Amino acid sequence: MNILTPNTALKMYTYTSSRAKQLLQKYTSLATTRPSVTITYTYPCTLFKNFKVIFSDKKICVVEGALLNDTILIAYPQKNTSNNLLPLYFYSHGQDEILNKNSSYTKRIERIAKEYAYNNSVFIASNLQGNNWGSKSSQQELLNLIDIIQHKFSNSQSLNLIAFSMGGMLAYRMTANHPHFFHQVKILAGTLPYNVLTPQSCKNIMSNNITIYHGTADINVPFSQSSEVFIKYCKNKIGKAPQLIIKQGFDHWQVGTLGYKELWKN
Repeated sequence: MNILTPNTALKMYTYTSSRAKQLLQKYTSLATTRPSVTITYTYPCTLFKNFKVIFSDKKICVVEGALLNDTILIAYPQKNTSNNLLPLYFYSHGQDEILNKNSSYTKRIERIAKEYAYNNSVFIASNLQGNNWGSKSSQQELLNLIDIIQHKFSNSQSLNLIAFSMGGMLAYRMTANHPHFFHQVKILAGTLPYNVLTPQSCKNIMSNNITIYHGTADINVPFSQSSEVFIKYCKNKIGKAPQLIIKQGFDHWQVGTLGYKELWKN
C-alpha cells in the first residue's frame, strides 16, 4: 500500500519521482503499525479557515472556499480514530465543470462528496484552473493541494485519485510522471493524451493501481478512441495493461456519476 502523510511545514514542492519514492518509503509503516492507545481525531467544520459550511450534521462536514487561488470543495467526517486511518480522494473534473453555487456540476459533486464522507473518507474537488487539459501547472496545483490537505488530516492514510472525462488527461500525465505515487486511481471515461503512449509510461501508470471505466454508448469520449487505445498499446508493448471495466450501454455522463460504492466497494 502506498502511504503519504503530511509534511511538517506547508511548502510548495516541485514533485519528482525520487521525492515521491522517499515519502512512500518513509511512511509505509503506517499501514501496518497502530498505536497501543487509540487516539480520537476531531475535525470540526471550521477546520479550514474562511471556508463556508454548505452542509453539516452530527457526522460530516462539507465546506467550500479558496485555496491556491482556486475554489475547493471538501467533505470529511467530523471524528475518526487512529485505528481507522482516513483515505483521501482527490477529484479531477471534466471540461467546463466549475464549482459555483448554481451549477448542476456543483450539486452532483456535493452529493458524491457526502457519500465519501459518510464512508469515513475525505473527498476533495478543486477547479484546478478550469479547462486545464492536464497541464503541468494544474498537475503542480494538485500536488500542492495534496500537501495542504494531508497537513490538515492528522491520520490520513492512502492517497487516491478519481478523474472524469478531461480530468483523465491530468490523471494519465501525473501517473506517467510519478510512479507509485497514488494508492489507487479510477479513470471514468477519461480523455487520453497520446503523449503517454510509451512503454515506460505504461509501466509508471500501472504502478499507481489504475482502473479504467468506460461506457460502450459514450459519444463524448468514444471508447474506441481512448480506453481501448491505451489498453491495446500497453498490452502490445509491455505484455500487460490496466484493468478495464466496460459499462455496457452507459453513456459519458452515466459513467461520470459512478459513486463511492460502485468504484470502491466492488
